[in-house]
Amino acid sequence: MNTSSLLKNGISYITAKRYEFIHAAQAKKSLRLIEQTKGRTDPKLFKMCRDYSIDVFGNSKYAPWLKVYTAFNRNFKEGWIPDNYYRTIVIPKIQGDFGKISNLKFFTNTFFNTQNFPDLVYHINGKWLTVEGEILPIEKVARYLFNSNTKVLFKQDNSMQGLGIQVFEKETINHTTLMGLGNGVFQYFIEQHPFFSEYVEDSVATLRITTTVNSLGKPKVNDAYLRFGMKGESFVAAGSQLKVSVNSIGELSDLGYLNGWQAVKEHPNSKLDFGGKTVPTFNKATDLCMQLHQSYPQIDCIGWDVGIDKNNEVKILEWNGYHNDIKFSEATNGPCFIEQGWEKLWKA
Repeated sequence: MNTSSLLKNGISYITAKRYEFIHAAQAKKSLRLIEQTKGRTDPKLFKMCRDYSIDVFGNSKYAPWLKVYTAFNRNFKEGWIPDNYYRTIVIPKIQGDFGKISNLKFFTNTFFNTQNFPDLVYHINGKWLTVEGEILPIEKVARYLFNSNTKVLFKQDNSMQGLGIQVFEKETINHTTLMGLGNGVFQYFIEQHPFFSEYVEDSVATLRITTTVNSLGKPKVNDAYLRFGMKGESFVAAGSQLKVSVNSIGELSDLGYLNGWQAVKEHPNSKLDFGGKTVPTFNKATDLCMQLHQSYPQIDCIGWDVGIDKNNEVKILEWNGYHNDIKFSEATNGPCFIEQGWEKLWKA
């Protein structure tokens, strides 16, 4: 083996070990937060997690996330997919480079050919393009954006968890501002359905719908949950979001969860309960996500961030074909992916 190959192998080994350390620390923190509320977990259940991790996934390093799911449910369930197993083993095999395309905002309309995305203008390597493909001179971009909008947001390519998002109003954008932006997309703000504004009106609540396709390309919805922002925030941020599980007919769970796995029965700002409420136009939203996924079956699993506007229209705010998160779904509603056969992928 030559020096270059040795170096690459060494870097890959160090990167993998660092990733394992980070995930173990995240799982340990989550476990501690959950047990602070729910109490200590039966050690016998944790032994089941370790044994299952070795027997099914081939390594005990996947046990920490199984312990998180178990502590949350006070029980162990076969079929759970550990978050670090999903990210290191599953994603490269079921999504790969095709999934990474979702990080490049410009390709959204190219692939899905739909008006359900609120995209206005793309910025690509110094060029400004409309959704229709018309190139705009930079001095006309602001006029185009605010022709019928009072507020827009810019999402940078490769942005995740609310990072790389900026909100602009007409008076806050100019030539210098535009020159400082990287590649990405401008989107108009949707006026969300009153159902969501009753909880918090400052940001658009997003419905995360996770879909998969089978070997024949047939799609299904595996899980859904709502993500609410907080008062004073212009968009839902990962660090302060509140998540509420949604069942197969759109009904909200009685409990929502803050970022530290803290359970709440109501939104902290509006004091409005979750239980007994149903997401408007839920079936319309899930049907659209399945329809779009079926048109692009090269990716086995996609996370869709959906908004419902005041006219009951479904808008896809973002799609994630790579590194879409599954641990909240697995903990609250899982196992969600038991039919996918992902537990066998490490042997391939």
